[in-house]
Amino acid sequence: KEIAGSDEAREKPSKWEESGVALETVGMARAMVQSGYFKDVTSIAKAIVKLQLGASLGISPVESMQYVHIFTTDSGARTNIQLGYPIIGALIQRSGKYHFDVRERTEKLCEIDFYRILPSGEMKKLGSSRFTIEKATAVGLVNKPVWKAYPEVMLYARALTHGTRTFCPEVLGGAQVSTDEPYIDAEARAVEAEVVEPPLIEEPPEGFTSPWVRFWTFAKSPPPD
Repeated sequence: KEIAGSDEAREKPSKWEESGVALETVGMARAMVQSGYFKDVTSIAKAIVKLQLGASLGISPVESMQYVHIFTTDSGARTNIQLGYPIIGALIQRSGKYHFDVRERTEKLCEIDFYRILPSGEMKKLGSSRFTIEKATAVGLVNKPVWKAYPEVMLYARALTHGTRTFCPEVLGGAQVSTDEPYIDAEARAVEAEVVEPPLIEEPPEGFTSPWVRFWTFAKSPPPD
């Protein structure tokens, strides 16, 4: 059943031919809009952006619709592209380059070890990411309903996303990671365990610049001849 009043949902794929978007992508986008399951996606164009970004990360159409979040700030001056923490964990484990192990996960703290998978198959520890209920309290997170209801899950989400941003940001593909605020990608860095003890991080590093402008510049550029 089509969404009432959505003229775009009834338009033919020919409208999109000049954009260079594959017709099967347009068809998939139309199906996502018409399904009504994804309330934040109200047009074929919005669905296409999600699907294209998801495809660049190697995730399925349904995963793209569920875990890729694109929104503007309250002022409308900035667009954010974020990934939910469940798909971030999946991207790490699917990458073949990185791996993570949950060392401890309780309602008081979560600590996760991050590894680089070497060509030999050996795993080199890059570092650990920890987030505690004390830290969450200090920054005012525990007053939010979701933190009161699911502290263990939220601590895990924070520890995972902080570690991903620091130790294996390339799996994010230019997107940000979502908890309550954006986390920006950066260059992956290797830590020589035999020389330097892998770092333990407790909060995201500062000073990174949002990469979303690059994405939109590419998205708006004309298709190649």
